[in-house]
Amino acid sequence: MVVLWGSLVAMLFYLALLFKRLNDTVKGVNKLIDENSNEIGQTIKEVPEITKNINDITTEANNGVQAVKGIMKNVGVLKKVATPAAKAVKKKRKHEEKPKKD
Repeated sequence: MVVLWGSLVAMLFYLALLFKRLNDTVKGVNKLIDENSNEIGQTIKEVPEITKNINDITTEANNGVQAVKGIMKNVGVLKKVATPAAKAVKKKRKHEEKPKKD
């Protein structure tokens, strides 16, 4: 029975120690918040502007990507048109450069 009471007292001691440390931690967090409340408030006020800037950047990046896609599509079309023309020119030059037999 004495062992149970001793265990109970030890457990209550550790529980009190745990609550004291928890209280110290909460006090530290509150102190940190109090010391930085102006900066925290300023940052919170700037969040909508930061979000707008991110949206603007995302929109501009998307527009740039779409423009590059259009350019790449045009390059593909030009390649389809230019390849046969280049082959025809090459074939014509090859034909013109053949030595004439006497």
